[in-house]
Order: sequence, then structure tokens, then C-alpha cells
Amino acid sequence: MKNNIINKTAVVISSEFEKSGIGKYSQNLYNLIKKEFRWTIKIFLNCKKSCVEIYKGEKVEYIYLKKIPFEPAYLFQWRCRNMFNGLGDIYFITNVKNALINVKPKIVTCHDLIIFKYPRRIWEILMRNYMYTHVKKADLILCDSKSTSRDLEKILRVNLNKVILSYLIINKNYSQKKKKECRFLINKYALSNSKKILFVGSEEPRKNIPIVLKTLKGILNETEDIELIKIGSACSSTSRKNTLDLIKSLKLKNKVRILENIPEREMPYFYSLADVFVFPSKYEGFGYPVLEAMACGCPVVTSDNSSLPEIVGDAAFKLNCMDINGFVKKTLEILNNKKLAKRMKEKGIKQAKKFKMQKLSDDILNKINQIRRK
Repeated sequence: MKNNIINKTAVVISSEFEKSGIGKYSQNLYNLIKKEFRWTIKIFLNCKKSCVEIYKGEKVEYIYLKKIPFEPAYLFQWRCRNMFNGLGDIYFITNVKNALINVKPKIVTCHDLIIFKYPRRIWEILMRNYMYTHVKKADLILCDSKSTSRDLEKILRVNLNKVILSYLIINKNYSQKKKKECRFLINKYALSNSKKILFVGSEEPRKNIPIVLKTLKGILNETEDIELIKIGSACSSTSRKNTLDLIKSLKLKNKVRILENIPEREMPYFYSLADVFVFPSKYEGFGYPVLEAMACGCPVVTSDNSSLPEIVGDAAFKLNCMDINGFVKKTLEILNNKKLAKRMKEKGIKQAKKFKMQKLSDDILNKINQIRRK
């Protein structure tokens, strides 16, 4: 099978090749595709600089578009829609936001349907049907989880014959580090020597940061030897204000550290340093942070909704995302029971290994062959 496509050129198009979940996916997918195709081109739609970056091996071409003041990312991508036909034989679009790019044949990855369930801005409501029209027209749709596949069928009435499950891939750098190797973080970020709860994510409402803070408050009723480390952007100034106001009202100021712009290379050390990872999200298309935490041997307490049970299996505690008492109870169990924590670490590492793919699945390669024969 591989010989049938090895002489073709694959093009990977994304507006993210950074440390976000989609950015990690885009880079990992590009790395896998390079193993299957003789030639692979990476295209980065750099919306911030109104620039298209085209990577052909070691060579990089830059195409600058005329800047438009306050240009939304979708407008920039729409301006780029007709630029790439003829560059390759098959195109991988790593995010539905870029699905309007006019290329054929086109494989689009659908990570989630958040903007149908938890829209944050008015333009998401206005644009979502237009965006997903382009997804439905794709030759093949890759899904991060069975949960997203079900959402595609239920919400968008997508024909599941052209949908294939393709789990996100975790970077091999995410592995358990020894506690002494993580000590540098305490000095670098002025952390305490207390036990640590970790949360990684933004402060958008869907991430449910109030439950994390209220869980911390409940634990403080039992022990003072605890600290919460929250890593991730605010999402918006309003979200950050709401978070800080809640921290103040719960009297948690000296027990919470909010960190942003942490280098990717340090993240495995944060996961390994933490005693428990708490992630009560209301909806996840995949949920990269829980997988990274498990890979690094950090016990996980998470929600029982969307894709999260599918990702963690039986390696984590799964609760209703609004069950504060449940999160407090299970987190305390992990903090107070070393044998339980050890078992959960072992299970988590084993579960995470399922997501360290080394090649594109045969299912995907078979579908690609079918597309090419049409």
C-alpha cells in the first residue's frame, strides 16, 4: 500500500503549528505524513503577520498579503483560499477553520463541535454553519474521538462513511520525570514545597475553572499543605477578572499560582511534579492535557462527559463536571493514599501509550488510496 502513495506530494495546511492542542496535532500529523509520502509540504497561515509560510524541506517561501486593520483570522484564511491548488496531490487541513481552502482532494480534521455547543463570540454563531459546510464537502474527515464522530452525525448529519477515527498523537517527550529532576521549577517559578494540584487550560467558561478553585477550597478544609498551579492563558480579560475575583472571594490568594507562556519543554516536568491533575471540563473534543498528565505519571480526576472517558479509560476518576464534593473527595483520596496514587500512575502511563502512534493507520492510508482512485 505504501508504495502506491510514496511518490506523491502531500500538503499539510494549518494556522497553528504551536503548543496549543491543535498546534501539537498539526505538527505531529506533519511528522507522520513525512514518513508515508516522498514529498511533504507544510503551509502555515500566519494570520498575525498576514503572511503565508510555505515549507518545502529546508526551503521556506513567504507570501505577504496586504494587511487589513483588525482583520479577523477567518477573513485572512478566506483571502488565502485559492492560493494552493497544484502544490500537491493530496491536502491535509488540520482544523475546520481552514476548511474553506479550495483544494482537491481534501482531508479535514474535525477536533470538536465546540462552537455549536459552547460558542464564545457572536461571530462563531454566525459563521459556524458556513464553516462546517466546507467540512461536509471534504473527501475525508478525520476525528479525534468517537465523541466528535457522534456529534458530526447528530448535529451536522455528516455521512459517517467518510469519517474515520484518528486519535491525537502525544509527543514522546511527555514521560514521567523523577521528582528531583523537577525541583528546578520550584525555584524558577517561586513555588511552595506543598503538595500540588495542577490544572492546564484557559479560563474560558467551558474549562470550568471555578470547580477547580472550589475543589481547592474544599481540600483546604482538610489540609493546608496544598497549592494549585494553573497553567494557561486567560482567554479574555473578562475571564481573568472573573477568576481573580473568585480567588479573592474564596480567600485562596496565597494558594494559587497562575502561570502563562510556559516553554513546551518544561510541561512534562510540571505534570511530573504535580501530585494530582484536576480537569473538570464541560466539553472536550479530545482533551490533550489529561493525556499528557497520564503520560507523565500524574493521577487524573476529570469529567465524565464528551471524549474524556474515552481518552482516560479506567486510568482516572471520572465525575460529573459540576460535582464539587466528588472532586474534593477523589482528589483527597489520591493525595492521602500513596498506594492508590501509585496504581493510578501506572494505569495512566499504560493508557497514554496507546496514543504514541508511530505511523498513519492503515485505515487512513486505505481511505487515501480510495480517494485517489475516484
